[in-house]
Parts: sequence; structure tokens; C-alpha cells
Amino acid sequence: MPEFRLYPLISATQAKATNASVTDALLCKLGTLDPRKVEGKIIACLQGETARVDKGLACLQTGAAGMISCNDYANRNSLLADITSGNPSGL
Repeated sequence: MPEFRLYPLISATQAKATNASVTDALLCKLGTLDPRKVEGKIIACLQGETARVDKGLACLQTGAAGMISCNDYANRNSLLADITSGNPSGL
């Protein structure tokens, strides 16, 4: 990524693929994001159900510039942090 570039931020629900449910897209499950809506954007994904690395992979495979893993309401006070590399999958 260029050092001084701004990237749009969208919710994973805004990037939902036609055949995916809103819930699955919000969780950034593999195959639920539309590459045309994702490319070059930072995607906000909800934590839960699938591994964070799989959420990152779903974003990476569709061309996202980055991913933010968000807590749901039940886990709103959790401070889980991951060390990531320069790609959305954190690999």
C-alpha cells in the first residue's frame, strides 16, 4: 500500500455477494463478499463463528486493502488484539 493513501471503509454487509446471507457476509465467511464491492476498500467484519485468519483470507481473496475485526454487542468490552502483517489475512 502507498504510504499516504486513504482507503474507503465499508461494512462487510455493504460488500455482500448476491448469493450470500447478510449474517454470513457480516462474519466475512469465505465466498460471501463481492470482489467488485470490496476491491481497494477496508472491510469491517464481525468477530465470531469463523477464524480471524479465514476472515482476512476472504477479504484478501476479493481484493480488499485491509480488514477490521469488530466485536459484537455481547463481546463489546473484549480487547483481543492480533499482530498482523501487511496483508488483510494477517499471514
